[in-house]
Amino acid sequence: MRVFLILLWFFASTAWAALPVDVQKALRAANIPAAHLSVWVQQVDAPRPRLQNGAQAPVQPASVMKLSTTYAALDLLGPAHTWKTRLLAGGEVRNGVLNGPLWLQGSGDPRLALEEVWLMLRQLRLQGIERIRGGLAIDDSLFSEPQAGSAAFDGQGYRAYNVEPDAALLNFNVFRLSVLPQGGKVNVRLDPGWPGLTVDNRLQPGQGECGEWDDGIHVEVDGQGMRWVVRLTGQYPLSCGPKELPLSLLPHRLYDYALISTLWSELGGRLEGGVSEGRVPDTATVLAEHESEPLAVLVRDINKFSNNVMARQVFLTLGAELAGPTGNRETASAVLQDWLNKKGLDPAVWVFDNGCGLSRQEQTSAEALGKLLLSAYHSPVFSEFESSLPIVAVDGTMKKRLTDGEIAGHAHIKTGYIMGVRSVAGYVFDKNGKRWVVVGILNDPRAINGKGVLDTLLEWVYGGVSRH
Repeated sequence: MRVFLILLWFFASTAWAALPVDVQKALRAANIPAAHLSVWVQQVDAPRPRLQNGAQAPVQPASVMKLSTTYAALDLLGPAHTWKTRLLAGGEVRNGVLNGPLWLQGSGDPRLALEEVWLMLRQLRLQGIERIRGGLAIDDSLFSEPQAGSAAFDGQGYRAYNVEPDAALLNFNVFRLSVLPQGGKVNVRLDPGWPGLTVDNRLQPGQGECGEWDDGIHVEVDGQGMRWVVRLTGQYPLSCGPKELPLSLLPHRLYDYALISTLWSELGGRLEGGVSEGRVPDTATVLAEHESEPLAVLVRDINKFSNNVMARQVFLTLGAELAGPTGNRETASAVLQDWLNKKGLDPAVWVFDNGCGLSRQEQTSAEALGKLLLSAYHSPVFSEFESSLPIVAVDGTMKKRLTDGEIAGHAHIKTGYIMGVRSVAGYVFDKNGKRWVVVGILNDPRAINGKGVLDTLLEWVYGGVSRH
């Protein structure tokens, strides 16, 4: 009897030597070799993994890399951490006139939206300020990461997911392009509308199904100083109806100026002068301050909707706050490496670049990521961390996946995708009430076809592990 119990424990706690049959079938259907799938599955209270496949191999993780950034931030900065952005007077205010520049001092806020900028400017109007004579001056010195150019990753420089971090980031540095087909024509509108940015709309009406409509819009931007032109070409299917597309069209400094000058004008104010940058002088006085929502709230946007620039802002904040004096990839990476070591996780397995996974340099392994998720499960910030992940078939990037499966609503899963990489990682609450850590990462030229492979793995964890 004792021998039987020992064998039973052995088989129940030993990792599978082969992938589940359904996962193998899904791989064959996607024409992806099993060797290109890294898998690590373990029950949260078990002594060892239940399933491994290439789990120790270094791989590109895509957006599941955000799990390391957000867990570290919750653990090191705390769920209540906030960012404070200030507007300051760089001169004397007399009779409604600021005789000097208006300073914008950035703190690295990951989500300072248009309406929040408007509220800050409204505070100035309520103080009786109407005219700013010294232009806009920007202090973004908290981050020292050089701008590589937003097109550096995949050539899609105007797409919102490619926006680079900045200590004075406003409204994600994007304009909202509204596409409005009317009378057989394709009309467009930019919000916010800035007089210095003209739209040359050459979009043609198209027929057929809507499909990936945004792929048919081609964007070019030319200009210098305060005069810029955005040219739109391509076809837009009329069957799409009205749509919106966020676009990053201007450098950070100029965008900040465009947004603030536009909102200030709408509030009845006058901004005279251009835009400059530097460090806020000691003589400047605070006019308005915005405090962000706490980190525990912001990580939900980062993980549920895989917001790249927000993750990069948090990543650099870790470097600025804990290694300093400024945030860049070197200081942030050093903080993450030291934190991993203190958590008993092997830092040598991790290569950090920007903390969001939109990178060809960032690396980890399925095993390393799985152990990080186990560490998070046993940490005081687990509730905030798990609740930030998309719920299968319910919200975020998992809202439209596995909607007809029994797993719907029973797993919190972060997703990732870049060309040649597709990944999932998170927690599955199986049909027997047990919680599992699951990591699946595909590195293969045909990874775009691998969503079914990873979905099959999740379904197996939900209903199959306990039966084998």
